Amino acid sequence: MACSFGKGLDKDTGSFYCVIVTLLMAEPRRKKAAPKVDIYKAWCKACGICVAFCPTGSLARDEAGYPYVKYPDKCTNCGWCEIRCPDFAITVQQKRDEARKMRESFEEEAPEGTAAPGE
Repeated sequence: MACSFGKGLDKDTGSFYCVIVTLLMAEPRRKKAAPKVDIYKAWCKACGICVAFCPTGSLARDEAGYPYVKYPDKCTNCGWCEIRCPDFAITVQQKRDEARKMRESFEEEAPEGTAAPGE
């Protein structure tokens, strides 16, 4: 056996284990691109609803009560902050990009004369 990860296992299981470990180690995991959360403070009334509804706690409030992204790595791109904001002061950019890509892929695959979702 060429790999030491499967040592101590029977021949078939050890070989399978070596292949899996080699594949996992060969390609490094790509980090998920952090969603771009834009908070337009001119429209925000600092109500705190977005911070309260954030399921991961990635949003926080500054000294004046305005929201900001405190932990961008924790953001799951759920869009709850954007949906719950009564002033439309928050946009989650990656969510919009994914919707645009989905609409474009539908347009490519759709037969002529068929409308894309939302049109």
